[in-house]
Amino acid sequence: MNPTIGKEIPRLFESTNAFSEIRTQQKIINLGKKHGKSGEESLQFYTRGLNSIKGFITTSMNVMPEHYDALVETVSIEAERYTTYFDQYRICAHKKM
Repeated sequence: MNPTIGKEIPRLFESTNAFSEIRTQQKIINLGKKHGKSGEESLQFYTRGLNSIKGFITTSMNVMPEHYDALVETVSIEAERYTTYFDQYRICAHKKM
């Protein structure tokens, strides 16, 4: 998730007046095998996300599918080689009755 959007979600929840006790927690998730099982699974999750938009990207941007596959493979290799991470936001709230 875009960090800018993640920081705005509590304000959006408050604006609906439907939630109380809104809490957010930002956590940095490292990608790749060198960060253990969670890093390996996080990288798999990330690449699955990239693969899920393959059809849209290849069609709308006129990219050849094999070039997109090569790009995703390069992202995976570089995530393993370098310190790569993404921000995760956990948002908890109570719905007002």
